[in-house]
Amino acid sequence: MTDLALPGRLESALDHLAAYGLAALVDDATGSTTRVAWSDAPEPALALSGTTWDEVGQVVHAHATARAAEGSWLQASGVAGGTPAGLFSPRVKG
Repeated sequence: MTDLALPGRLESALDHLAAYGLAALVDDATGSTTRVAWSDAPEPALALSGTTWDEVGQVVHAHATARAAEGSWLQASGVAGGTPAGLFSPRVKG
């Protein structure tokens, strides 16, 4: 397998965490071991190795589909201030 080039800046925590999250999703779904690394080039590049773009696409699609399904914890709702609201909604006011 080859290294998959990911967009990102070395100074951005979001880019680091997104890459780690993607690697964790692939590892969990496939049982394989993926590796996140930055190149030693003057302009460091973020890479994910141990997987393919097709595998990444399938894993991310399956993950999103499972979370969008009825009964998923992301679909849970409650009542906030007398109004029904998603438990993870940024509009929930206490």
